[in-house]
Amino acid sequence: MCSSDLVRGMAGDSPLMVARINPADRSAYHRLLEETILRDGVKVLIADKECGITFHRARAREERAEVRRHGYLPRKKHMNVTPEVCEFCLECTKATACPGLTVVETDYGRKIDTDLTWCVNDGACERVRVSNDFGKNVKPCPSFEEVTVIRRRRRRYTLPNMRLDKLPEPTHVHDLVNGERSWRVHLAGVGGMGIGVVGQILVRAGHEEGLRVVFCDKNGLAIRNGGVYSQITFVADDPQKPDLALAASGLIPYGKADLLLGVDVLEAARAVDPRNVFRICSPRRTAAVLNLYKQPTVQTLLGSSDFDPARLRDEIETHCRPDRFYARDLSEMCEQRLGSKQYVNLMMLGVAFQLGLIPVSAKSMLWAIRDTIKRDQTRNIKAFNIGRRLALEPRAIPPRPEPRTWEQLITSKVRILKRTRMFGGRWAERFEQVVRSAVAAMPALSEDLKYDLALRIYDLIQYEDDRLARRYVQWVLGIYQADSADRGYAATAAAVWNAAKVMLIKDEPYVAYLLTRHEKRQRDIIKYGIDAANGDRIAYRFHNQPEIVVGPLRLRLKLKLRPWHLAIARNMRFLRKLPGWHRREAAFRDWYLSLPARLDFSQRGYEKALAALRAPEQVSGYREVRYPKQERVMAEVEAELARKDPQIEVSVSRLGLIEAVRRPAGV
Repeated sequence: MCSSDLVRGMAGDSPLMVARINPADRSAYHRLLEETILRDGVKVLIADKECGITFHRARAREERAEVRRHGYLPRKKHMNVTPEVCEFCLECTKATACPGLTVVETDYGRKIDTDLTWCVNDGACERVRVSNDFGKNVKPCPSFEEVTVIRRRRRRYTLPNMRLDKLPEPTHVHDLVNGERSWRVHLAGVGGMGIGVVGQILVRAGHEEGLRVVFCDKNGLAIRNGGVYSQITFVADDPQKPDLALAASGLIPYGKADLLLGVDVLEAARAVDPRNVFRICSPRRTAAVLNLYKQPTVQTLLGSSDFDPARLRDEIETHCRPDRFYARDLSEMCEQRLGSKQYVNLMMLGVAFQLGLIPVSAKSMLWAIRDTIKRDQTRNIKAFNIGRRLALEPRAIPPRPEPRTWEQLITSKVRILKRTRMFGGRWAERFEQVVRSAVAAMPALSEDLKYDLALRIYDLIQYEDDRLARRYVQWVLGIYQADSADRGYAATAAAVWNAAKVMLIKDEPYVAYLLTRHEKRQRDIIKYGIDAANGDRIAYRFHNQPEIVVGPLRLRLKLKLRPWHLAIARNMRFLRKLPGWHRREAAFRDWYLSLPARLDFSQRGYEKALAALRAPEQVSGYREVRYPKQERVMAEVEAELARKDPQIEVSVSRLGLIEAVRRPAGV
């Protein structure tokens, strides 16, 4: 009997509907689901799309064949998110909850980026569409782009000379022969992090040493959709206690772990939480090796919850031996130096081994790695040995230098202006002059806030010119003069951040600039391991929908642009003079810049003024995503300002604001 006969038999005399669709077309798939559910009778809906797991496994096999044939992968496509363009509206994560998306901290706050280790470049995040009262089925974000890495030779990894062939045998802190004769380890992570691989390596290494090994594994769904742990116990035979090995359990008793290996810091914290089903750590017994990389949970990607790796680290340390505690972000280092975070499990195993926390020999460990891992053994052994070297010399891989102070930022940005702009020396001189005069006018600001101020002055100059930057400084200076040190200059900080946020309207010329600017290009070179001297290069295709507004006419183009298109668009600042150009964003900007004249910065009114100055922090996204948030924020602030305390008299004389900055010229 064929499938069609089965379907007809199921339907009988009832109405029958059979539909076939590719669920990659999310909007059409969603509409068809709604229509199908509301129909009468028997409905058969065929999702005509290959399983993502089998598809990407097949593609990975093809890539490995290319590597075997050429010695390297000539072309590799990635989906990239540009954090400068991202508005952190979370529409992409809400629609997909994709683990290939991650949250990164930038100078402009949290942004979404792609995680090269987990992203499979299926384009689901880029295809997200939004519908509300302001638009139907619209693309909410221009920050997505397709990056093709093109190589002509085998990749050269930028590892310093770490002398990995001269690693000493560690001094073990556990003596299974003369000591307690048992050793227990708890491995914590999430699906896809290689907890099972590390567990297999340790089991094999223990057997190779002649130890009795018992273990218990818990598996989970891939990447953050399920916690994974492995508990392993080594037992040395004792002639006087022959039943010791037989009595050993795969589960670690309360407080009896000798080592906590946390490949994921959040899952490691669960091992010390007494509210969970087990708590295996003890401050008198347990050593810990932690990876402080923040792997976002689904709730973090959806914006409903969050966690701080530094706080989790401190909490875990209180339950472990402080003299045997190692914590560092090893995932980022692993990706930068070895091309993927997937090797971090072996790197952490190497750290723990060299610290003497695993009671087996180097010979047994290396044999176990080779016997367990059949593919890419060389890279995994290198990761293990890098971990060993890091345990001996924590600065064996030094961090990349970045500007940390506002003066270092000036030096860096002056160099970029001179290199990238016509008459760059003149622009660099103006930038430095504006920053130094602003810092001199507001000397009580913290060093971090001076850095933020200098960065935003630079971006305003790149957006328009130094006149716009000076207007911004004068506006912030008015808030600063009404603020005070005993309040921590909180209002000034809100003004520094949010005045720039509303003035830097991300219109088509500015987005084109952000997608092609020098800083972004340099970051991509590091992210994708581009070595120009080795023949590497990047090809870009930008997934953008630029909009042209001329009076009542509104034209939105669906294009895949190349860098030369954006190089033209970034210089089209004259479009900002068109009537109605991003009028809603401009109206919101003008409303915000007019607020200080209506605010009371006395002790009684300070909190209300601070809340008003922070209002733009609730506004994110582009066009249709942004508009309802702007209207809601404006309504809330106006309602709060209208609710006046009769005992408070609003005073604006201290502000000394310049009327002209309410409507910046040329924006």
